[in-house]
Amino acid sequence: MTMHESRYARGMRGQVKKPLSRGFTFIEVLTSLTITGIILVGLIVSAVAIMQQYRNDWVTLDLNNYGHVMLKEISDRISGAKDIQVTSFNNMTRIEITDWENRKSYIDANETEGFFVDNRPLLSGVTLPLEGLYRKQDQRVVALEDFTCKDLTQTDIQIPYRGATAFEKAVFLVSFTLSLTTSYSDSEPQKETFVFTKTVFSGSKFLKARGAPVGPPPGLPATR
Repeated sequence: MTMHESRYARGMRGQVKKPLSRGFTFIEVLTSLTITGIILVGLIVSAVAIMQQYRNDWVTLDLNNYGHVMLKEISDRISGAKDIQVTSFNNMTRIEITDWENRKSYIDANETEGFFVDNRPLLSGVTLPLEGLYRKQDQRVVALEDFTCKDLTQTDIQIPYRGATAFEKAVFLVSFTLSLTTSYSDSEPQKETFVFTKTVFSGSKFLKARGAPVGPPPGLPATR
């Protein structure tokens, strides 16, 4: 054996043989599957929650649109009326509106129909959004919870003119609450409430209380 061969042989004997890989163990595979499953469940739960929130937001948009439109319509009718009388009917506020031709109409409300005037929708084509997308099988139920209309003498609102009876009786606080109840098969129903409030000034009531001449506001038709 030459000197070169001897050095090569000694070098080979000094090397450590590495064992061949035998793949993943059962514990390693099980751990990987568990982690993957947890991630997948989290993604599915998140996707379902996002979808449910999107559906609720869609119904909430309809509900808010209805509430704002009704609040404006009621306010316009009060501010443009010759006379307003507030009573109650079916556990809800009733507003008796007298126009400038002395014709009377009645704004009423109930839980399942929303607002109406003389047994017709308060505004043509606008109804309480009971039906529509994501409202089948009572999954999402919209309702009118309450409706009130009070002049300031019947409230605790503090204003700079407090004590001026004529002014207090001419300013009305209109308020109502709409609700959205969401039901899922695997949980208790959840209710959200949306409150709509506005103060409305009746010029005719104020002028009457002051003994001044009363007529239709400029630009307002005598009939409606």
